[in-house]
Amino acid sequence: MPEINLPIRTERLILRRFESTDLDAFHAYHSLPDTARFLPWEAKSYTKSMESVGKYANFTFDKEGDWVCLAIEAEGQPGL
Repeated sequence: MPEINLPIRTERLILRRFESTDLDAFHAYHSLPDTARFLPWEAKSYTKSMESVGKYANFTFDKEGDWVCLAIEAEGQPGL
């Protein structure tokens, strides 16, 4: 399966794997009902957010159709 060379950098953005330090920021927006209504799942509990960040941090492409969720941060501003 293909591999992605990360991080991907542009002039303004960095696309990277999630890290454990992203958990609080990830949960802050994924726990909001107003955010979740635009996503294919309900607002996440802290435990579900922790599971998601762990999964996204350790993704591998094993089969056709696998997808990836990347953390996006502004260049020079660490964090989501």
